[in-house]
Amino acid sequence: MEEVVIYVVGFSLTIIGLLCSSMYWLGRKFKEIDVRFEKLEERIGNLESRIEGVERKFVKAIEALKGATLAIHTGLIEFLGLKGVIERKEVEYLMSEAHRVMALVRLNPITKEELEFVLKVLSKRDPDKVTMEEAEKLIEIGKRWWMEDGREEAYRLFMTGLYIKAYLISKRVKQEQAK
Repeated sequence: MEEVVIYVVGFSLTIIGLLCSSMYWLGRKFKEIDVRFEKLEERIGNLESRIEGVERKFVKAIEALKGATLAIHTGLIEFLGLKGVIERKEVEYLMSEAHRVMALVRLNPITKEELEFVLKVLSKRDPDKVTMEEAEKLIEIGKRWWMEDGREEAYRLFMTGLYIKAYLISKRVKQEQAK
């Protein structure tokens, strides 16, 4: 019986020793894994901040490109208006197309009142019936909408307003030259 007790105690101590050494070894491995995860989290955090920086620069570049596009087209079309190049039929066509497109537009970010104003002005179909203030308001609505949303319809509205304004400038220049 003593031999069995000694055998059981000896066997139990061996098992306990193996378990303790295995637990110690696993503890060290888990510690190494924790350290590696911390390093990975740090690297991912650095990458995220770099990506955010690149994203901010990209957004600024897109905004600058949008602004440059607006400025170039505004200057060019108003110059064509001063030169008397823009004709009534061209503007009537643009107003008709813009009205067709605007009839399908959703309200956000353009408000219901702005949409009603746009449709009212474009439904005139005759650029001679549009005032300079109305043309400028079309330009402003289209510009703001395009800068916020980047939608094609917004840019078309912006361009149509510009052409109406340029036509009205052209008409005024021709009237002054006729005097």
